[in-house]
Amino acid sequence: MRAILASAFLCATLAFADQPADRTAIETVIQSLKTAKPVSALFTADADSDLAQLNASQSVMSDAAKQPWSEAMPPALVIDSIRFVTADVAIVNAANVQITSTLSRRAPVLFVMKREGAAWKIASLRMLTASPRF
Repeated sequence: MRAILASAFLCATLAFADQPADRTAIETVIQSLKTAKPVSALFTADADSDLAQLNASQSVMSDAAKQPWSEAMPPALVIDSIRFVTADVAIVNAANVQITSTLSRRAPVLFVMKREGAAWKIASLRMLTASPRF
């Protein structure tokens, strides 16, 4: 019985043996949302996305940062955690963050990432706020 349990733990460990490389690849995909041309290359074919809402909230935050005498920093997409559901699926908790001298704006963003071949792609992107103006 112990041999079965030990082999199950060994197989589970081997299945997730390359997590640091996968985390780096996932972070790269998410951070390239602003620069990728076309952006659709970052998503799976059947992706469910609130990308328009994310872009709208970043636009509002960017406008605030461009105001004269503004002490607001440009918005940044910050990854809080990456959890692997399987070796090919990960859930990423992130936030669209803007820091000012007096307050911090934070809009939660949830990604479901899926490995397709050797590449990680976004299967779902969800803004967890009702409006881009918070």
